[in-house]
Amino acid sequence: MSISEHKIPFVIHSHYSKLTLYAWFAVVFLLSEFLGTAFGYGVESISILWPPTGILGATLAMLHRKHWIPILLIGSVIDFFAGVVSHNFLIDPHFVKYLFIGLISNPFTAIFFATTFQWLIPNAHPLSDPKRFGFYVLIPIVLNTAIVSFLSMNLLAVFIHDFPVIAAWQQWLYSDITGLLTFATPLIMIVSSWDQILKIESRLYETALMMVVFAVVTAILFTDILEVTYFRNYMFVMMLPMFAWIVARSGAVGMSLATLILTIVVLAALVNHSSPFEVPDRTAAENVLVVQGFLVPITLVILFVASILESRKTQFEQLLEQDRQLRNLSRIESLGTMAGGVAHDFGNLAIAMRAYHAVLRVEINKPNQAVIDAIQGLEVAADGAQVLTSSLMAFAREDQHEKSVVTESIDLCAAIQAAVSTIKPLIVPKYSLDLNMPSEPVYILANDPSIKRVLGNLILNARDASDVGQKIEICVVPFEESVLLVVSDQGCGISVADQDRIFDPFFTTKPRGQGTGLGLAVVAGILREIGSTINVTSTEGIGTTFTIRFPITSSPEES
Repeated sequence: MSISEHKIPFVIHSHYSKLTLYAWFAVVFLLSEFLGTAFGYGVESISILWPPTGILGATLAMLHRKHWIPILLIGSVIDFFAGVVSHNFLIDPHFVKYLFIGLISNPFTAIFFATTFQWLIPNAHPLSDPKRFGFYVLIPIVLNTAIVSFLSMNLLAVFIHDFPVIAAWQQWLYSDITGLLTFATPLIMIVSSWDQILKIESRLYETALMMVVFAVVTAILFTDILEVTYFRNYMFVMMLPMFAWIVARSGAVGMSLATLILTIVVLAALVNHSSPFEVPDRTAAENVLVVQGFLVPITLVILFVASILESRKTQFEQLLEQDRQLRNLSRIESLGTMAGGVAHDFGNLAIAMRAYHAVLRVEINKPNQAVIDAIQGLEVAADGAQVLTSSLMAFAREDQHEKSVVTESIDLCAAIQAAVSTIKPLIVPKYSLDLNMPSEPVYILANDPSIKRVLGNLILNARDASDVGQKIEICVVPFEESVLLVVSDQGCGISVADQDRIFDPFFTTKPRGQGTGLGLAVVAGILREIGSTINVTSTEGIGTTFTIRFPITSSPEES
């Protein structure tokens, strides 16, 4: 799997293969198709297909456009067969025309929605703030459905004499709005936040429990499970504690999922003729319109409140983070000052140690093995002291905002080769070290010592986290206008709680006495100075991957 696959636009990541993705879509689409065709309600025999339209719109909105054609083909085939096996296909002479128009308008609705959605909300979080949610409702949903449904109904009027254009357009408009609002919105929110949801297993279980309880309460209030109508008169009052629980614990994602459950329960009750919205004096089409007229404003209000709360939550978290940074600022500054002073004095001691070491080598003509071992030990200690001194000085300069890295255009691949040649004896043969780089030069703004220092810290950390025989892999992959340097291991991994702290100065996960906690802090500082970024992904027991992104520059000859 190439590194470029790690950033498929929007929210579908590399661990979703095409086959898995298409299978997931087909299963969900089939379930929604059953829900959509179970009615047989509508003006004439137009089936209510808005659940699958919402599924299709959400899927396209979350995918790169190169995936759209197979998804649309799968959806159209399922849509066609669902229509052919429906009851209306046998009894309504005009149903073939309805099906034909639906096979045209449903994919077009999804394409229009996905295109405008990706343009307006490229990070796939429509509920992140009220303004964005307003754009999401007004442009991708309302404008889209109004235009497509109006054109579809007028096209049907061409083929069917005395076709009720206005009534059919009203139903089709409500259907598509409800489908994109109640089905597409939860799916987009859930999939776009899936990585964060999975990181908190206890919250995941609590959310599942909340949704089960919410579904049970909704079923009691919106079906004939309890024939006493007293509870229904206060249904929303009784649901307020549930909404408060969901908002407090799961935010906008939970609220959007709750609206999906509410929609499914209400529709299932209508299909089973156990819905309080079903009035015998009204036609089936009128009952459906009443349900849609109930779901659309209720969903809008719930999601609009969720967007406000999500925005406030984000602002509050930002304030907390700023407060934490301010409180740590004085501590970091004092640590930087201390590091500079300690490094200066300790560096002088290291110089003295090296001087005494040189004298010993010259003066002792026939040393015994114990003296040789002592001299070698002194040399190793002096090397370690110099490394620690350099790390402390780099940290101190970074804290005092002094630029300590002089950059030039260098070949990243050659710099990595040189760095690995000096580090490899510390890794092989106990560990496997694989190097995967392009044959052509890749030029970045840096310098060889910086690359050696960055790579050395990452490789040695990978070694310390791995068991003997495990593999450490280094990959260089051109990516858009930059190049990625990826260092991965199969070691013990980093806990979720520690991943946000590993670049903090003096923080280490190693046992006491085996790490200073400056390695990754210095790496982050060096990369920051040369305009690069570093990210970490890790799973406990599986391994860790550090990904560094360097902007590509021109070669020295072209400069």
